[in-house]
Amino acid sequence: MKTIITSIFALTAAVFALIAVVEHNAVQAPQTVKVGAAGAIDSVNYHCWAGVCQYYAATSLKTATTTPCAIQSPAATSTLEFVGVRLDVSSTTATTWDIARATTAFATTTTFGTAALAVAGNAQSYMTGTTTAPTAILPPNTWIVVGQRQGITAGDTAGTGFVPSGQCSAKFITSQS
Repeated sequence: MKTIITSIFALTAAVFALIAVVEHNAVQAPQTVKVGAAGAIDSVNYHCWAGVCQYYAATSLKTATTTPCAIQSPAATSTLEFVGVRLDVSSTTATTWDIARATTAFATTTTFGTAALAVAGNAQSYMTGTTTAPTAILPPNTWIVVGQRQGITAGDTAGTGFVPSGQCSAKFITSQS
């Protein structure tokens, strides 16, 4: 009888050990990892490869001004690869937008030669701009400015009633010295 009880106890222990091993080695469902649209989000705005550097910048649109976006280029001679403006809400009236460069923020002195972009009242829009020589080459610390020059209501010459929402972004190319 003692031998039977010992055998049953040993068999039970072996069954529990086998169950533990099988559960430990069981195939598990893949884990979901949340990432950005094309991969993990990278918060560094400046990358260099083989002497070529890319600089990214973005900012929310400012309100109560006719120049709601200004992004400064790197502190080196650079090329503007693109500038983009996303308007979630533009204005209650139709507006006209310019993309320019300037030596100070919020002054649209030299447009990039593109036609002004018209946006209907209460509309959403996405505008992009690129440059070609000679305006593509930017001196250090040049400002890329997005300006809105029509659509301000009468008596609102300072632009205080202009409340756009959205974001502007830019990408510059420089060489590493």
